Amino acid sequence: QARIGQASSAQTFIDARRGVGPCSRHRFSSLACAMASTALLALSALALGCRASRYGPDATFAPQWPAGAHTFSAVGVGRVAGRHGRAGAILFVTQRGNASIPPVLVLNATTGALLDSWGEDSVALDRSTPSAPTWGAHGISVKQCDHPCNPDGGIFSSIRIWIDDFTGHTVTGFTGAGKQIVQLGTPGIAGNGTSPLQFDGVSDSAIVSSSGLSRVFSSDGDGGAANRVVAVSVASGNRVHLDWATPQVYDNPHSIAYHRSGMLILAVREQNQTRLLDASSGQDLGSWDCGLNLGMAGKPFGVRTLSTQHHDLVFLSIMNNPQDGRNQKIAVLDGSGLQLAKGGSSACEVLQVIEVDTAHSGPHMMGVDPETGDLYAALVADQPLSTVLRFTREPPIRLPGTSTEI
Repeated sequence: QARIGQASSAQTFIDARRGVGPCSRHRFSSLACAMASTALLALSALALGCRASRYGPDATFAPQWPAGAHTFSAVGVGRVAGRHGRAGAILFVTQRGNASIPPVLVLNATTGALLDSWGEDSVALDRSTPSAPTWGAHGISVKQCDHPCNPDGGIFSSIRIWIDDFTGHTVTGFTGAGKQIVQLGTPGIAGNGTSPLQFDGVSDSAIVSSSGLSRVFSSDGDGGAANRVVAVSVASGNRVHLDWATPQVYDNPHSIAYHRSGMLILAVREQNQTRLLDASSGQDLGSWDCGLNLGMAGKPFGVRTLSTQHHDLVFLSIMNNPQDGRNQKIAVLDGSGLQLAKGGSSACEVLQVIEVDTAHSGPHMMGVDPETGDLYAALVADQPLSTVLRFTREPPIRLPGTSTEI
């Protein structure tokens, strides 16, 4: 099982129960911090930091994989309408290891039950080892649309699934049932061209949707020669427009996430950095590593964000490459200090470090439930154990005599 690891420094993460974190850093006692938090709720950076919930492993989560599935690469979470209009969570997981099983597995996020599988007609196969071909489904993103965005309707009418195929060199949007809607890139052709658009080992995408327009920001990629970030707009009628593409300045940009500040957070694996980009232009705004000592203490593999009324979190999955059982962890960062004007100089705080036990493989790509905040991590290496883990937030504590929760 995964376990929660605490770092030795008070600056490593917030433990609201023990008064550690930005409150203590501002020289508040535990009681003073409680009183100050009540008075300063309007100040989002401090309020969000002091109220951050701790994450713990959910030992009850038991995904029911089809026999023979392995090399689970990425996981995304979608909210769909259930009985009596209640929303439920669905997981979409990519498995790359068994070509006789479809590459996209659909699970009930509560029970782990396998609901569906698809993608075998759309995702490319790597046949470099003829006796053991593998799927190219590296990354996955689930976008909650602000309008019905799938032609099939049904429970998946307001979500779209995006698959980053680092073998076929495409980023493809699907319905929740696996029907292809739109495809970016030139299938089967690796490159860094923009007309026509090409990818080379595209690894992950961040999707932003508003008023019928989707913006797709892709990290391009994992093991290829493009080593850049590409931004594409997809308008109604699936009309595609290239917004911008950075130069080839990154060394294995492995994962990407959008932050509500208007910036992109890029996990650059072989440069041992997380970098910030202006989402409107692609301008690099500097490194934002939060003192994590990346490189010596593991490489950044995946990045995701959670933005709610009370939380502004950034998750960074970290492990060594090649995997050796060391530095397997997920850092939970306070994103409330991110400001476009400050870029890489924005404030940063490590709220928590989740250590993944060496009985499991290291964390690769992640997904976050936008409603509950539950965190899912795909562990890609088959040895010692490839699977998906779930981490849930511990219930907050209400401060005595107040309505404030921490």
